[in-house]
Amino acid sequence: MFFNFWEGKFTDYISTHLHDFCLVINDSSTTDDAFILPFKGFRNIFTPDFLDARNRWVGNIRADDEYMVISAHGRSKKVPLSEYHNGFHLLQDAPLPLPKEPDISEFA
Repeated sequence: MFFNFWEGKFTDYISTHLHDFCLVINDSSTTDDAFILPFKGFRNIFTPDFLDARNRWVGNIRADDEYMVISAHGRSKKVPLSEYHNGFHLLQDAPLPLPKEPDISEFA
């Protein structure tokens, strides 16, 4: 599973939710295959020295051993994630997403 997180979006979330939000890395739209990462437990992983030239944290999760690897500037960090695979219970107190705005053409 590949991911890239933009620092600006993290800044927005932190200003709204402090460190009380989760990162969701989803690999499927048809089955449960996601990693739910509570940001407060991972903020020491997403540090400025691992931002790439576009201010993004880039990495992947290796399916064979469930480790997340982020890389930048010829260095990398490897973090075990098996306890976060399909950890949907970590979202139980999360606010519901805002409903999608109806498309006016749906009513025509």
